[in-house]
Amino acid sequence: MAFGCQMEFGLPNTYKHNNMKTTALIEKGKDGTFTIFTSELESTIIGEGNTVDEAKKSFLKSIDEIIDFYKEDGLKLPEELKNVSFDFKYDIRLLFLL
Repeated sequence: MAFGCQMEFGLPNTYKHNNMKTTALIEKGKDGTFTIFTSELESTIIGEGNTVDEAKKSFLKSIDEIIDFYKEDGLKLPEELKNVSFDFKYDIRLLFLL
């Protein structure tokens, strides 16, 4: 699947799939791993990794897997996933608390 991405350091900072924009929050856990999620969508999209880059790759893979699931099962893709783009933003508060 080809999606336009704004690139920085080899990984997308913005994931674009049509027009709707939502925030994907990057959080650092107490164990030092990173999680990316968006609370603005009803669909659950999560990425995890030992680094931010790994978490972004996992997050983007989750999106592709969700879209593929709908297509393979002949189901209608939810509107929120048809017109979505993500801005990756750090939850700065958590970076300093840990």
